[in-house]
Amino acid sequence: MFEDELVSAMSHFEAASDALRNTPNIRYRWIIEAGPGLVALKSGDLKEASQREERLPEFPKEWPTDPTVPVLFKARMMERRGQRRDAIDLISSVAEQIKDRYVIYWIRLCLEEIPRWAKFDGARAKARALEVRSVAEALNLHTRVEQVDWMMERLK
Repeated sequence: MFEDELVSAMSHFEAASDALRNTPNIRYRWIIEAGPGLVALKSGDLKEASQREERLPEFPKEWPTDPTVPVLFKARMMERRGQRRDAIDLISSVAEQIKDRYVIYWIRLCLEEIPRWAKFDGARAKARALEVRSVAEALNLHTRVEQVDWMMERLK
């Protein structure tokens, strides 16, 4: 993200946080903490990112909504601490959990998972890429197919 995009993203997340701060709905709590946490991490504000991670509610056994933002925030924080394999395991486990209910979000998480697996297990990365490509193609998600093809070229 460019600097102006980070500022814009943070202002949108702050507005949402202000509007939803007192909500009992945990779905919003994940976004209220994870969205600005991702922006803070990207902009180098590790203190803010760490505080956001501490306030992040525990993840559910079964996701009731799009898990992408909170899961990627948590995974990136794990990677920052050198817990790369744990981060991959988090993304992979949530991806498997949502695969049948939220296919679009599953694809998004897999696109994050594939390059990470490539560093540890190229065969697993390639297998996941082929699986995602097949699903994306069946759903006529041409941009996602192109993204997977691009990743597969780099796996060679």
